[in-house]
Parts: sequence; structure tokens; C-alpha cells
Amino acid sequence: MAVLSSIKAVGAFILVPIYQLLRALGNLLAGLILIIFAPVIHVAAYAGHAFFVIPYRIFAKFESIYIFLGVAAVVGILTGGILYLVSKLLVSVLGIGGSSDVTGRTAASVRAARRKRIAESRSPGKSGRFSAGSDLKREYAEWLEPDREKKGKGLLSQTILEEEDDNSDGDF
Repeated sequence: MAVLSSIKAVGAFILVPIYQLLRALGNLLAGLILIIFAPVIHVAAYAGHAFFVIPYRIFAKFESIYIFLGVAAVVGILTGGILYLVSKLLVSVLGIGGSSDVTGRTAASVRAARRKRIAESRSPGKSGRFSAGSDLKREYAEWLEPDREKKGKGLLSQTILEEEDDNSDGDF
């Protein structure tokens, strides 16, 4: 043990001055590098201030708006979810869901009707594009006649009359 402690002591006497010398040289070199790159460091510090600190200060002024909009978004999402669940529940309880059968005209049925109408107009009994006489009159007669079904139903069928002004003086 005595040998080990004496080796430690001799090593410490040799290595501590070398460590301190290297540390002093490192500090000197770091100081020299800082002096050389001081302009670059200052420009980078100002740029960092301009790109990070100033926008943060601007955004910090709108903090209350961010809080308001965030709370409004959360309330809107929760309200929408609750309304969705309530409407689904009412539809299922009351049985008022829409049917999946689509009634009405599809594109295929419209095309088929158009082909049929064209084929009928080109039938051998008719000459030319328009048939002469009463067929043409019957075809456009429904457009010329006023709608008898709509007459007399509510206020939509009545004409709106404008009133004339009794004041003929021109005073306003």
C-alpha cells in the first residue's frame, strides 16, 4: 500500500502542473478565438434577437386573443360533438332516418327518355324536323296557357299594385 500511495503522490506532482498548463493554454486559446470571432458573435446575437425575441414579443401582445380563440375552438368542437351524438340518438330513437332508395330520375333514365323522344320524332310518319299542323300547336300550347292549377292559390298569384303618392307638392 505504501508503494501505491507513493506512486499516486509522484503522479499527482507531475500531472497536476501539466493539467494546469494545458488548462491555461486552453483558456488562452478560447479567449483568442472569442476575440477574433467577436464581430461574428455580435452579429449573430443581434440576428437571433431580431428573428426570435422580437416576434415572440409581438406574439405575446396577442396572448389574450390566442386564449380566446383556443377556448372558442374547444367549445365549438365539444358542442359539435354533443349535437352530433344527440341528433344520432334522436334519429335512432324516433326512426326518422332517411331511406337509401333514391327515387327520381337518374342520368341513365334521362338519356333513355331523350333517345326515345328523338326516335319518335324521326319516325317514318313525320317528314322533316317539325311536324306540321296541330302537333306543333299541341306541343307549345302548354307553354302558352296560364297555369290554371296555380291560379287562386294564396298571395303569390295576385298582382302587387303600387300606390300613388297623394302629396303633389313635391315636398319631402
